[in-house]
Amino acid sequence: MSAMAIEATTVAVNAMFLDPGVSGGVETYVRAMVPEMQRQAPQVRFVVCTTGRGAASLKADPAFAPVEVIALRSEEGQRLRRGRAEQLALPRVVRRHGARLLWSPASTSPLRPGMPTVITLHDATMFEHATFGFVTTQAMRLTMQGPARRADALIVGSAAARDQICRVMGLDRARFTVVHHGAGRPDGDPAPEAQVRERYDLQGARVILCVAAKRPHKNQELLVRALAALP
Repeated sequence: MSAMAIEATTVAVNAMFLDPGVSGGVETYVRAMVPEMQRQAPQVRFVVCTTGRGAASLKADPAFAPVEVIALRSEEGQRLRRGRAEQLALPRVVRRHGARLLWSPASTSPLRPGMPTVITLHDATMFEHATFGFVTTQAMRLTMQGPARRADALIVGSAAARDQICRVMGLDRARFTVVHHGAGRPDGDPAPEAQVRERYDLQGARVILCVAAKRPHKNQELLVRALAALP
């Protein structure tokens, strides 16, 4: 796009995946990237479409004050309703708000968005491991693979993830741009150890912290079995 076209652009962000505090790494990615993109491109209007809980959470975040947030009638736990909102309602809403580009940062995207699209694909692990149920896995394959084949641009966080996605989904490596995750370090200071131990009733206990989501491919089973080898 020319600079003149960028100045007039409204970019829609597909955040229909958002379940605050549960969505994991993709939520962290969006919460960091959208405000940073708005800061670096103040001439662009960013419109984030998300779930009801997602909208309430983002509107309460001071970093999203410059960003327009729209709630669609669905929640992440309502799989069918959320899917319909992403596939049917989202394209209509963003066109009505004048969007010229749709960015889907969580791998899935509308099959017929009606405008140029950019998709961030994070990995294809769910197709190689039993991460979700059969129906959810097939729905994700449909809403990932089809849109990715037709997208105008594809973003991935690492070359290794790109190679896995291309192997599993049959996509061309040349279509991807590797953009490493991160827009600076998040603000915040660690809580004092004594305070954390008191909060979680850990006085005198040894602790192993695992921050991964409880999914089969994260292999917490190995961590549990490894505990027997510790003194």
